[in-house]
Amino acid sequence: MEVIPPAGYVLTTPNAVSDTLKDSNPNPSLVTINEQYPINKSIDFGFCERVGGTEGCTPGYWKQEQHFDSWPAPYTPDMLFSDVFEDAFPGQTLVQIAGNGGGGLDALGRHTVAALLNGASDGVNYEFSDEEVISMFNDLFPGTDDEYEALKDTFEYNNELGCPLN
Repeated sequence: MEVIPPAGYVLTTPNAVSDTLKDSNPNPSLVTINEQYPINKSIDFGFCERVGGTEGCTPGYWKQEQHFDSWPAPYTPDMLFSDVFEDAFPGQTLVQIAGNGGGGLDALGRHTVAALLNGASDGVNYEFSDEEVISMFNDLFPGTDDEYEALKDTFEYNNELGCPLN
């Protein structure tokens, strides 16, 4: 089952904090929300009103050489992932991580790089700052596959809101 938040709302990260008003413990198989019943949008499913960013560029955007001019300082395509984050990808650069295929930690890595660059870019109205992205990843790594997936989903959602850059 795919969970899509109502317009103006975003999904929260499951088990991210101890404050249940800012967190969720979702179980999509137990909840049905549709347009007929839009009244209760807070069924501890992890919806909260979007108050931050409304834009984001995907890993596919950031990994393309013709977009390297959009990389915000101090980040560069050849910078090692470990120069910014915990060393989850030894010896690999940010652009290599952005281009990695696969799921699990690889999927989290590519969406983390995109989130980092979105958060640092003056041209992108992104949900998180680059400092917040760094903290979110470093606080999680090393973690479990479920934790990787939850944070990847958060970044992926925000990275796919629409890229305003060239």
